Amino acid sequence: MCSVFLPDEDRVVNIVSEHLEPIVPQRSDQVKVILGEDREAVGQLLSIDNQEGVVKLTSGEVKILQLRFLCRMKKLVK
Repeated sequence: MCSVFLPDEDRVVNIVSEHLEPIVPQRSDQVKVILGEDREAVGQLLSIDNQEGVVKLTSGEVKILQLRFLCRMKKLVK
């Protein structure tokens, strides 16, 4: 299950993860780690090399992660 916030409706819904497809991030996108030991961490994608991305996590740590472990995040504007 995945919880998804719907800003237009100001509510959260739960969706079976098989019904969702992550958006592959591009350089400089905000990202969320969706697989692996760093799951749930967020940061910025600094660069891409083949199927791996260099991510600076909000903790300040820089990691090389497989792109399939990442999804693009959109910043919410309030």
